[in-house]
Amino acid sequence: MSFFYKKKLSSKIDTKITMPFFKKALFAILPVAFQSFIEVAITIIDTLLVGNTNDAATNIQAIGSVNAIFYVYFSILIGLLNGTGIFVTQFFGAKKFKEMRYVIRYRIFISILFYLFYLLLIFSATNFLINLTLHNNDPSNVLPHARKYLFLNSISYGFVALSFAIHWTLRDTKRLNIPFYVSVWNLIVKVCLSLVLVYIFNLGILGISYTNIVVRVLEFLMLLFIINYKKFEFNYQLWNIFGFTKKTLIDVNRRTWIFTLNEVLWSTSILLQIFSFTLLKHNDQIIQSVQISFTIIDLAFAAIFGISGGISTLVGIKLGENKLDEAFSNSLKLNKIGFYIAICMGSILIISSPFVAFVLFSKVSHQVKIDIICLLIIDGLCLPLFSAAYCHFFTIRLGGDTKSILLMDGTYSIFIVSTLNIALCYLTSIEVINLSFISIYVIVYLVISFKTFITTKMYYKKKWLKNLTNINY
Repeated sequence: MSFFYKKKLSSKIDTKITMPFFKKALFAILPVAFQSFIEVAITIIDTLLVGNTNDAATNIQAIGSVNAIFYVYFSILIGLLNGTGIFVTQFFGAKKFKEMRYVIRYRIFISILFYLFYLLLIFSATNFLINLTLHNNDPSNVLPHARKYLFLNSISYGFVALSFAIHWTLRDTKRLNIPFYVSVWNLIVKVCLSLVLVYIFNLGILGISYTNIVVRVLEFLMLLFIINYKKFEFNYQLWNIFGFTKKTLIDVNRRTWIFTLNEVLWSTSILLQIFSFTLLKHNDQIIQSVQISFTIIDLAFAAIFGISGGISTLVGIKLGENKLDEAFSNSLKLNKIGFYIAICMGSILIISSPFVAFVLFSKVSHQVKIDIICLLIIDGLCLPLFSAAYCHFFTIRLGGDTKSILLMDGTYSIFIVSTLNIALCYLTSIEVINLSFISIYVIVYLVISFKTFITTKMYYKKKWLKNLTNINY
């Protein structure tokens, strides 16, 4: 049963988490969780390395600015991968490998197409994008660093698109360990090479950019070698990416682009929420604390993201096998596991907040340290609610209920959450109301948390509980 919504279930539905199921769930969850944790850690390394240099404030803002741009890119990419993923997972469960290969090739094609479009946007509107994400009254000292960092990192973005198309395909087809081992290798190379280039060769922010390029190229080559050596059901030759049918375009596009629009709205809402804090006094310090806390929170949320591996394996594939009752039963159990994990991660977030502020980011101002502690405590308390919403959203996605996702995720975030955040910050800045930065943050997070109760009700309507594989391409 859900923690937030009571509804009488069929007596056939088993909601008890047995030890065999728990072991099976952990086998699916842990590789994805650890990989997500490592991917976030790779990003955090950049901030940590420059956060302990003499020019820490400037470098943190430069990296934060470019990371915000990459965040939008990555969010949209994930939308494309998730949109195609619902078909890959179900076709794999139904053992319709020909149809699955068509969808995977289309996934690769749109990932490359999106990267080329994003590259064009970056090079044609560089200053605009950076200034949009810079939160400094005088960004002239940050802009040159951010430009160099963005141009160099944009090279790696293409390899990120290709690599994550493979990562997602491996997850969707129950090869969860391979992405994890590749990510471990990425982290080792990232740490070693970054330390050498930043501290020994004194390349600073450029050293981090060079490291990112090397890491992402090696990641793609390693994945490409593994999947061709193992001879999986899908193939990945770049010259064969047009090997899909017109029907693939119609059926997959219908859901993929709704997911993508959802990710665009959601990631834009995050940027708008950050932008709204620039309206407040002492916005430089506020933005530093928000950027740092968001990065640390991503580490905690990596464990929640691991639940997606379990949902794909134990729910999505069961939908493809047309075992709907078992799929629903598994989803209920995974929701409970996710909630318990979120309580643990939220507690760790709260307990470790002073260490993060005063040890990991010792060079930032005292006020920034205090703000970081407050933000991490708030997020730690809200994490179980966010986990419940995430698990329900991901489950609903697998059944192709795209309209519900778009309504309650992207649309809700940008039109309600972002609007409220901007309004509160603006009214505070002109002294119509008198709210502190932390008070605004709490109010906004309460509104975000409200999504949990609505998504739980949508989840129990079971519109997502259907087989999508009765299609022949």
